[in-house]
Amino acid sequence: MKNKIYSVFVSLVVIPLFAIGQFLGLLVGQLQNWFFNYFLNWGFRGMSGPSFWTELLPYIISGGIAGAISGYAVSKIYKKYDLNFVMIVPALSILVVLYYVFTQIGIEGWSFKRVQDLAQQIATIGIYYFLLKEKDFT
Repeated sequence: MKNKIYSVFVSLVVIPLFAIGQFLGLLVGQLQNWFFNYFLNWGFRGMSGPSFWTELLPYIISGGIAGAISGYAVSKIYKKYDLNFVMIVPALSILVVLYYVFTQIGIEGWSFKRVQDLAQQIATIGIYYFLLKEKDFT
């Protein structure tokens, strides 16, 4: 029981780490977009200018970096975590954000900004879960 309680408390660390990781990831993703667009003139299937994937990729990178930073931090803070209990706080925070996103979709309708938000949140929780499930990552 003590292990489960510690796992929930350790998972509180992910809330600020998600925010920091997503911010850093957006910077990295925007730099990557800038590099591809201006130095390599890279477009999807030879098209010039921004495309769906070049506009979506920074948000996927952002979510991946946020999940990786958070998963790494949780695994280093408490090595004997219980995966189910260490997922409680992050899952609730992602559900709150997804509720906001789907509320905005209900008000405004589908937009590319909402697709970016969904991709970012799915990447964040997916990478976080994957890294914590693999207990031997360094």
